[in-house]
Amino acid sequence: MSEEEPQGSLEITWSDVGRARLDQIHWEIQGQICAAVEHFARTGEGDVEYEGSEDRPLVNLRVHGFVVEARLDLIERTFFVLYLYEERRR
Repeated sequence: MSEEEPQGSLEITWSDVGRARLDQIHWEIQGQICAAVEHFARTGEGDVEYEGSEDRPLVNLRVHGFVVEARLDLIERTFFVLYLYEERRR
């Protein structure tokens, strides 16, 4: 576990834009995305990249062809989902 990954459970908050984008996705994939977000908030595990400061990094969590872009706040113990988008295929 890197020093940026959460220790213990985090509160999950979705932005209005992130929630609206989630609502546009097929319900089965929605479930997988939500499960991955909840798993990360509990364990700090997942296909994830960090950018920015150690206390409040930007997190890109990859799940089922999508990227969940979020702000991880280790001081406030929150995982704030900003947006989600389809991952570009190479």
